[in-house]
Amino acid sequence: MKFVRTALSAAMLASTTSMAFADQTDIYLFLNSETTKTEIDGLSVRLDSELIDQDMTERDFMRRPRVSLTCRDDGRQLMHVSVAEDLDPWPAIAESADLETDATLKSQSGSFEELKTRVKAYRVSALLTLAIDVTGRAEAIARTWYEGMPIQMASSPTNGLKDLNLILFPDAPNQRLRDELAAVIKGCSLVSVR
Repeated sequence: MKFVRTALSAAMLASTTSMAFADQTDIYLFLNSETTKTEIDGLSVRLDSELIDQDMTERDFMRRPRVSLTCRDDGRQLMHVSVAEDLDPWPAIAESADLETDATLKSQSGSFEELKTRVKAYRVSALLTLAIDVTGRAEAIARTWYEGMPIQMASSPTNGLKDLNLILFPDAPNQRLRDELAAVIKGCSLVSVR
């Protein structure tokens, strides 16, 4: 697993040095397959996972980055990413303030069409949380991770904050993660039929 992360980190470095942006924050996170779980009920399907940064930084349980991907029976699909304090791209956002801005979501493998969407940034227990509307793409996101490829969310706020380039990788291929992602893919397709 360490070899995979090292190889991916080298590939990320090569791609980011060619795009050297002074006012951009790049965040690379990996799903932690040991904590990934899928919950399915009659109204929604939800994948939850802790995230690991490329340096594998140890953090207190309540300070760990996390991702959730939800498909609801009303057709809404959302992804929430909580960012650890030391990775926070927008520390100027106060606990009492929210930010809404445009974002672009795409698969690094091209497995789904680029999505122009909105992201809402707010704080929960001092951690920055990004709520991203991924309606119509949740299955494709899970499928991209199932195939071992990352997804990218890019946002360029216009209020003096740095541009954000967030890339979420699946963990090293393993059966547990693939089983959880397969459950999300199937569950989202069933929920969206309603």
